[in-house]
Amino acid sequence: MKTLAYSGNFGSIKKLKLDNSEAVLGSMMTDRLSALPDEILGYMLSFLTLRDSVRTRLLSARWRYLSDYRCVLHFDALNVLGNENNNRELYQSKFVSVVDHYLEIWKGWNLSALKIHFCLHNKHALHIDKWVESGIRMEVEDLDLRFPSTNPEERYVLSDQLFHSGKAFSFKCLRLRYCTLTFSSGCTSWISCLATLELYFVPLCQEDIECLMSGGLNLTSLSLVHCFNTDISSVIELPRLKKLFLNNTFTKIELKCPNLESLKCEGRVDYFKFSNVPLLKNVNLRLQYHYRGCSLTFEDLAIHAPKLQKLSLLVMTLVQPRPANNSLCLKRLELLTDVPTGFDLFTITSLLNASPFLEILHLQLRMRNYTKQSPHIEYSDCPHLNLKEVKIDGFRRWWNEMELARYLLKNAVALERMVIVCLCDCSSTIDGSVSSYCSSIREEIATTLLRDMKTSTELVFTTPIPCSVSNGWDISNYGVRVFCGE
Repeated sequence: MKTLAYSGNFGSIKKLKLDNSEAVLGSMMTDRLSALPDEILGYMLSFLTLRDSVRTRLLSARWRYLSDYRCVLHFDALNVLGNENNNRELYQSKFVSVVDHYLEIWKGWNLSALKIHFCLHNKHALHIDKWVESGIRMEVEDLDLRFPSTNPEERYVLSDQLFHSGKAFSFKCLRLRYCTLTFSSGCTSWISCLATLELYFVPLCQEDIECLMSGGLNLTSLSLVHCFNTDISSVIELPRLKKLFLNNTFTKIELKCPNLESLKCEGRVDYFKFSNVPLLKNVNLRLQYHYRGCSLTFEDLAIHAPKLQKLSLLVMTLVQPRPANNSLCLKRLELLTDVPTGFDLFTITSLLNASPFLEILHLQLRMRNYTKQSPHIEYSDCPHLNLKEVKIDGFRRWWNEMELARYLLKNAVALERMVIVCLCDCSSTIDGSVSSYCSSIREEIATTLLRDMKTSTELVFTTPIPCSVSNGWDISNYGVRVFCGE
């Protein structure tokens, strides 16, 4: 029951009773947040940005001296300046002074990670060196420096001399982007402590890569992206490496990593050799040019990567893989390739035949205006017992995609779904006759493929962009659905 007694007007309230208890009002006015223990309040502050955390402490004299229980110091435009769009040279001086102040506050704390992401140059090297030294004193395990700069000559130069102190051996992860790293001759002790090394746009020479290979025996993850201005030849022999990402130009790469599980390589490679990768499960190759060992790679994988389950391969020219004595254990194959007019797409069937456990096939074709006539080869039907999903992207009817699609519909015993992505230009035209022509072509292709379909298979026929004429059919007598357009 609520009662309100007043005299005159509402501004002169004399007495307030809530449920006949004045004590309830007192409990409602209590600051429950300030009643929390210091440890919980400090933990809550750690979820705020550094800037907001400092401002929040000004709300109360008690909060001003609370400890911040964050284990990661992340300095970027949003955390320091309150606006992620302020990552510009105009704010460099302010950013540097604020970081100096914050690190002075956190002096003496043990942190797990120190991350500094801002547009800084080598003219701030004295401050950055002090920040790295502060991270070493705080025994951080993860050091992440990212200083975007359009001019390579202005980039911050990090000397590994900073890592020669005793506490630097706490480093387990080093991430550098848009920096320059200098190596002391013959000193690789700090590299041997690293488990993760990521270098992006960090210039390296042949001697530097040899230093990394000889010192990084405990690395489990290695990323080298756009680090070389000249061709590099390397034998990567790291016994504990599990994850490798390369994006550079190599004259030769040979892998001898017995614990490697995942490989991603982009760029140009003249020679690629798998020697000792028994645990390799995932391979993603995006190579700009056809390298000499392309067909040899399939044989290498069959012999040296018996547990390989996913292969994603981009080559400029699809070549005929030579038959291998060993079968691949692939479950997913993604093949992205340039195919000239006149090329026989049935060459991939030899790779399919060498992968009896394959479940998913994604074939992406890119049109090329030159002609390369393949030699005539007779291909016999071969059942694919585990293939469940097929996607052919770039379908134009210029090559023999139709024959390949029909082959897969006939021989993929367990096929559940086939997706045909047909390139279509009718959306850029206004003439309705052109759109009708594209639609009729697609309908003709779908009707032809239906002849070889099983009742348990779904055929999806679509375009990479919404077509101006989209049709959908429910073909009940086949027990499947065919979609035209998205």
